[in-house]
Amino acid sequence: MMKKSHLQSPISVFWVLAVALTLSAFFIVNAWVTHYLGQQERAFDWHFESLTVLTNYFLWAILTTLIYRFLVANDKLWRLSFKTILIHLIAGVVIALLHRYGALGLYVFITWLTKGFLLNLFGEHSIAWVIRGTIPSFIQYWMLVALLWGIRYYRLEKAKQLELIKKDQEIANAQLSALKMQLHPHFFFNTLNTISSVMEKDTEEAQSIVAKLAKLMRALVDSDKKESTSLKEEIEYIKDYLDVEKARFGDSLSVEFNISTVAEQARVPNLILQPLVENAIKHGFAQVTGIKKLRIKADVIEEQLHITVADNGKGVANTQYTLLNPGVGLRSITQRLTHLYGQDSSFEIESKINQGFSVSLRLPFVKESNL
Repeated sequence: MMKKSHLQSPISVFWVLAVALTLSAFFIVNAWVTHYLGQQERAFDWHFESLTVLTNYFLWAILTTLIYRFLVANDKLWRLSFKTILIHLIAGVVIALLHRYGALGLYVFITWLTKGFLLNLFGEHSIAWVIRGTIPSFIQYWMLVALLWGIRYYRLEKAKQLELIKKDQEIANAQLSALKMQLHPHFFFNTLNTISSVMEKDTEEAQSIVAKLAKLMRALVDSDKKESTSLKEEIEYIKDYLDVEKARFGDSLSVEFNISTVAEQARVPNLILQPLVENAIKHGFAQVTGIKKLRIKADVIEEQLHITVADNGKGVANTQYTLLNPGVGLRSITQRLTHLYGQDSSFEIESKINQGFSVSLRLPFVKESNL
């Protein structure tokens, strides 16, 4: 169903009438100049010439909105085929005839109001006048259609550009939100507390945690400079992140990686996995007292990269609600996938309460060497 704004004429009524009046004035003056230079013996008939021109262009002004709504804005009528060509030709002839008879009717009506006599609308002279003017009206019809279609095309292209700018802005906001989430003070406070507690027992371990934290910080800063990376580099970043978390959780955090050699070569959006891993640790494991298991799997199936991040955390009771009301991390991922791959990507969630949470990503497989 077409939107109402899509059907509205791209030219306001004011400008349509202004153009009609300007054209009428031009052709009336042109008719007078032609008559004057031709040194005609009869006097110039201002009534006939003015009404003929005015009724012609003001009737087109009235028809503009209808022509745009039912012919120009109807995308189905602009698919090149014998049927659509025939429809346009028939519509052009019919509208041209209606326009000529409509203009004649207005002329007859105004003449009756101003001069008091009624012309024969269907007399021999009137029919000849209509037939003689049908070809000019047919040409004028197509000039009007071309003008309206050109303006509509310009509006559609401008709307597409604005939509692209809007999407780019949304992606920038999503990436900024993701970055803010990644720099969440909660993570750094916990890490600093871990370093403080470990430093008293094992100085080398504390130094190792500091080095990994610095590496993470550098990766976050560098991530702002590139939109994509190899899955291998992404996994290395995740491992560094999890090493820092393991220093806090100890042996209670179990991580399993199952990344195929082919999948490692895939090009993926930068930091696409970090929000999923952080969600698992921050939310999924919030009420888990035993072993906290995190599984990250990636493989290439039929030229599609399949990535799964799953945990044995508390899960959710309603995955549909989670999809419709995602947090910052999940929202940033879905927005980036949609922006980069459109319908060629997917984002799926599987979860049951107290039975873990699993997120599956599917995106086109592009080898790093191909970019």
